[in-house]
Amino acid sequence: MRCALRSASIPQATSRFAVARLNRSQFKFRKHDRIGAEGAEEDDDYLFDCFVDTGDLAVLRDTHDPRRIILGRTGAGKTALIRLLEQTEEHVTCIEPHELALQYIANSTIIRHLEEIGVNLDLFYRLLWRHVFAVELIRLKYHLRTESDQGGFFQRILEVFRGDKRKTDALNYLVDWGKKFWEDTETRVHEVTQKLEDDVKASLGAKARVLEASIDSGTSYSVQDRQEIVHRAQEVVNSVQIAKLSRIIQALATDVFDDPKERFYVVVDRLDENWVSDTLRYRLIRALIETIKDLLTIKNAKVIVAIRRDLLDRVFRRTRDAGFQEEKYQALFLPLNWNKAYLLSILDKRLNRLVQRQYTQAPVTSIDLFTKNIGNTPTDDYIIERTHFRPRDIIQFGNCCIGLAFDRPDVTASILRDAEAEYSSLRYRSLGDEWAADYPGLLDFASCLKNRPVRFPLSAITDEQLEALCLRAIDRPPVLGDRFYEWSSQFGDGQLSLDTYRRIIAKTFYEVGLVGIKLESSRNTSWSFLNRDILREAEIGPDARLEICPMFYRVLGTDLH
Repeated sequence: MRCALRSASIPQATSRFAVARLNRSQFKFRKHDRIGAEGAEEDDDYLFDCFVDTGDLAVLRDTHDPRRIILGRTGAGKTALIRLLEQTEEHVTCIEPHELALQYIANSTIIRHLEEIGVNLDLFYRLLWRHVFAVELIRLKYHLRTESDQGGFFQRILEVFRGDKRKTDALNYLVDWGKKFWEDTETRVHEVTQKLEDDVKASLGAKARVLEASIDSGTSYSVQDRQEIVHRAQEVVNSVQIAKLSRIIQALATDVFDDPKERFYVVVDRLDENWVSDTLRYRLIRALIETIKDLLTIKNAKVIVAIRRDLLDRVFRRTRDAGFQEEKYQALFLPLNWNKAYLLSILDKRLNRLVQRQYTQAPVTSIDLFTKNIGNTPTDDYIIERTHFRPRDIIQFGNCCIGLAFDRPDVTASILRDAEAEYSSLRYRSLGDEWAADYPGLLDFASCLKNRPVRFPLSAITDEQLEALCLRAIDRPPVLGDRFYEWSSQFGDGQLSLDTYRRIIAKTFYEVGLVGIKLESSRNTSWSFLNRDILREAEIGPDARLEICPMFYRVLGTDLH
């Protein structure tokens, strides 16, 4: 395992601090010492002073670079990168989904009913995002805060557009969909949604009463009424003038955001939180991604989105339509990748800041504070092997070590091993939380990995164990999106063979980072956090071998002998 992880690491790109000989007779770790918080939102004390530059921030700041979807697993540094962008750029505004009144859409009985009867609202969702971003960029550029500000803006912009009827019409159309630029985004989302509801009811005429009666009482209506309502409502949605909004975006690109010395950023974060029901959330995120592509023409402004890799996979899986090609979006992605050197630099910078506060101005690293080896393994390697190559992991491991080194000048091998037990348990529980949307029963299924050797053949997960897992899964109340329940039901109904069920479970353990998989004897072990995010089920043959991730050795009771 050690060799596999070392060889898989990206070549080192940064150097360690020069070693300082710390006088341990004077220095001791104090109670409650920490090297920062695992979440960037609570990490102000360390984040900005201890930032490790991997080159991602420069890509994000470059408005001409198409990469604007920050892609990474939980703890990979997405929010930290956004916070650094806010620190380094003057014109940045952040939007969080729960502030957008998107719950208003979810609670709209008309919108919900139209979805249920088969009206495709994707075009409306794209209109909504285009409207939000166009207005946010205009507000950011012209500092619109009051109705008076808006009046002055229109005077200036109409002068710019003078003589171009297409651009003037586009601007007026944008205003028609939401007249109060200076209001918060929540108000504008409410306005746009209300306008769609009013337009649908106006188009339905007398049939609007049939629709409202059905919504209010839950009664059904005739097939003919349903067909007519779907047809007319779809016409209203399809008549949304995306073309006019395209003109305003083009006008923004050529006439408003035309100064390369001024750069503007609108950032969307926290998409993984429960801001609306999952079904609507996935459609809105898909529309958001499509809209980001539409805005690439604005070269001096950038809409940036942070999203977890697993959430993006779910969005594409749940909204996949005919002709869908994921590779069309690849140019937008900024994947966050870390190597051993970068992660150790994070640890060193944070330890250095902690120690310098109370003891010395000389540089300090983990070499000064941690035991040199754990058994025959260098401590640096030992720590890195027990991460998923994410900043959050190494910060949490460091905090566990420091917490147990209270009133001591160093982290001994014994302390580090004790800290590892705590850390392993914390990461295991966090893994269950991280993947709960797709695999709410993950930790229950992971019980079949307990007390096993580090490496074992796939066939060691016995038929009896699989059948027991299946029974437990289908005995629980089903949860929307629970893929274990779905697969277990298929297995129980005879739609999946034992071998297929076994491979699916192994593939899932690989995806979440519980195990690596050696597909063939001539190949190295593959890890989802280092090599390929996902393996296809068909690739996992009967001779495949699983390898427990060192992060979970202690919590799973892995046999290391």
